[in-house]
Amino acid sequence: MAREVESVYGNALFEAAKDEGRLNELFGESESLQEIICGNPELSRVLTHPDIKSDEKLALIDNIFAGRADGLFVETMKLAIDKGHSGHIAGILRFFSDRVMEELKIGRAEVSSAVPLSDIQREKVENKLLETTGFSKLNVNYKVDKTLIGGVVIKIGDRVVDSSVKTSLETLRKSLL
Repeated sequence: MAREVESVYGNALFEAAKDEGRLNELFGESESLQEIICGNPELSRVLTHPDIKSDEKLALIDNIFAGRADGLFVETMKLAIDKGHSGHIAGILRFFSDRVMEELKIGRAEVSSAVPLSDIQREKVENKLLETTGFSKLNVNYKVDKTLIGGVVIKIGDRVVDSSVKTSLETLRKSLL
């Protein structure tokens, strides 16, 4: 049920943004709105609380987002609240972002390394990933994981490329036993 609600609203939002030729523009804003909603537990609790009336939730959305967020997002959030789906707002925005990424061939990658990568190293990683994935652009999240010892672990969707020293040593250990 939840996925269906998110897909219906997310698809409607996607189609409206596409019709207006604003996918790129609204993609970034959607990502920011998701961070605001998911990063604010109090806001999430208010939006999902069954004892808080829809009128209060609508007023809250207006107070926080009206004039600051694009009208398509504000109206979609308000419609979701009116229809009793306020708990799905973050999921609707996530669904929209995923559709835009698919449409614009934008990929998400997570790169873990034992030490922080320099700008040049990051550029090389991103260029290599763009060459091998078919994406036109990548949103890369870099993390430092000191347990890797050296090398990198790259995750894109359900694919993992692990060239870490930790994994190499573990493979060597298993082959010797």
